[in-house]
Amino acid sequence: MAYSYHPGERAVQERVGVLERADKVGRGAHDYVPPVAAAFLREQSILLVAARDPQGLLWVSPLAGEPGFVELPDERRIVAQTFFAEGDPLANAFETPADAGMIAIDLARRRRMRANGTAVRAGDAFVLRTERVFANCPKYIHPREWPVTQSGPGSSGAELTARQRSWIAGADTFFLGSHAAGYGADCSHRGGDPGFIEVLDSKTLRWPDYPGNSMYATLGNLAIDPGAALLFFDWERGDTLQLSGEASIGADRSVEFAIRAVRVS
Repeated sequence: MAYSYHPGERAVQERVGVLERADKVGRGAHDYVPPVAAAFLREQSILLVAARDPQGLLWVSPLAGEPGFVELPDERRIVAQTFFAEGDPLANAFETPADAGMIAIDLARRRRMRANGTAVRAGDAFVLRTERVFANCPKYIHPREWPVTQSGPGSSGAELTARQRSWIAGADTFFLGSHAAGYGADCSHRGGDPGFIEVLDSKTLRWPDYPGNSMYATLGNLAIDPGAALLFFDWERGDTLQLSGEASIGADRSVEFAIRAVRVS
């Protein structure tokens, strides 16, 4: 049975004219983790998670470990045997169950999958109970190895520094979090040629929305709630740049992002 899209996703699909294709793609989404996806997850060394902090700001944060740190005790639970470092915006976000979007991506082999649902902290582990699991095509993935990183204590602000603006202007990859109350959170990958993200000023970014799988999980959430989060990696130094703010969708489906909070570690 095809996945049941929420009203925001359906509105964007209708606007773009991909309702039929979206229905077809939706048949590949499940509320459980299929065996091939479970095998893929067990091989990964990093997960990217989107969720709201206790103050309501949306963030994307990494969970990293040695391959095998992700376990699947059953087809509805994904367990990462690590947790967000002290000081990370999501370190206190899962004391009780909360919406979370997750993406696992093998950059070297250009493979990725997403899992959205409800997560909670269990000791030093992160546990996601899945509501929607689906694969993405390798489009726009730049092959490389993950840097050694774990977001932790860092510095914060309300706008980009000159170095951060240069970092973003030269980026070819970032991760994007969104959330619509009642429909859940999502974490997605965005890639393009260096410069595909425009730095309009110290508090505003813009990027094009390239054609993807036609589900429009991200834009669908943004159509309901403008809250958004971005995560950038410095692939040479291993630093992370986390941004929280609000996004608006233009007539050409470009996305303009207004920064509310900045964190670098």
